[in-house]
Amino acid sequence: MQKTRIEWCDRTWNPVTECRTDCPYCYASTFHVDRLDEPQKIKKPQNIFVCSMADLFGEWVPDDWIKAVFDACAIAPQHRYLFLTKEIHAYDDNDIPTANNFWYGQTWDCKQTGLSGYPEADFNTFLSIEPLLSDKLPMETIRQRWFDWVIVGAETGNRKGKVTPERKWIESIVNECRKQGVPVFMKNSLRDIWGEPLIQEYPWGKEAME
Repeated sequence: MQKTRIEWCDRTWNPVTECRTDCPYCYASTFHVDRLDEPQKIKKPQNIFVCSMADLFGEWVPDDWIKAVFDACAIAPQHRYLFLTKEIHAYDDNDIPTANNFWYGQTWDCKQTGLSGYPEADFNTFLSIEPLLSDKLPMETIRQRWFDWVIVGAETGNRKGKVTPERKWIESIVNECRKQGVPVFMKNSLRDIWGEPLIQEYPWGKEAME
């Protein structure tokens, strides 16, 4: 488990590190299943991004691996666990833990053809709009409050064809979040584009776990 520069969490934990979604801006390319006992070794409560180098809910990941990760989280309930996926129906399974310290996110990179949202979910949800690639934004999901939190970030790295978002795209997201009372978190990659102090709100309060 590693400390991280990802602004909305304290650590990343990668018991699975393979993703086959084939996004051109992605850097995840290795695979292993281990490290399941790492959360237990850290006593101080942390916000942990689970499988930052993978999509744990990809169809190529066996169900028993997913269950093993959930079981490892349950053994260390002092932490807050944040999961993120591109799989639209990843959380439809009623077997996912619904404890208050589990947060389930969907990634939207402005190229997907659909975004389900969870209007009647009995678990915590968030939307990650990263990288922000165009003005085609999932406003309806925010308007309907299908997510409890929205994270926004720009593409990083030096990929050929890299997209730099426009400020007005970010403003549209922020304005809709404000109307609906949904907290929004801007990643540091937006600093130069935004041009003023970034909005970095958490749905569980301003501060990370202590």
